[in-house]
Amino acid sequence: MRPQTKRKLILDGVVCMLFFFLLCGIFGVFNWMQNGVFHCGALWIIAGMISTTVFAMLAETRLDEERQLKKLLEILTEGKWKH
Repeated sequence: MRPQTKRKLILDGVVCMLFFFLLCGIFGVFNWMQNGVFHCGALWIIAGMISTTVFAMLAETRLDEERQLKKLLEILTEGKWKH
């Protein structure tokens, strides 16, 4: 795996962590307005599941890009692209 891909994966993780905190804040305010301060429930778990799913999708996209780039470089170095 190239260092650029590793950096992109780490950056995606940070973005998803911030997304998780944003969702927790939104869900927390909504839940607080509905039920009061001490009734935090499944909304925190839902926020975690959503942000984890987003990270998994981003990571899979990054790894697919890495695989496609590797295949393209193999084709170009072997000269298969010439007729």
